[in-house]
Amino acid sequence: MVPITVVCVRRFLATKEQQERSRVQERHLHKLRLLGLYDDKHVEGTLHFSSMQLTQAETEILARGLDYCFYPHRLNLLKIKLEFEKT
Repeated sequence: MVPITVVCVRRFLATKEQQERSRVQERHLHKLRLLGLYDDKHVEGTLHFSSMQLTQAETEILARGLDYCFYPHRLNLLKIKLEFEKT
């Protein structure tokens, strides 16, 4: 009988953890595809009709779609409340 060492246990746990992560990631991607929030083909590139060359960062942002936007790091609640009360 082969003794179980700490190395064997760590290797076993690392393998199981990697398998579980892969399974969960595939499940999440499947759900995102069903919701229409993830598209493998959409990341490849974008169509633009200008003569300006796009950087890699600009291309990646455009590949996220027209609904993509940056969220502010901090919200100025006073400013939001004042603008809300103006209307």
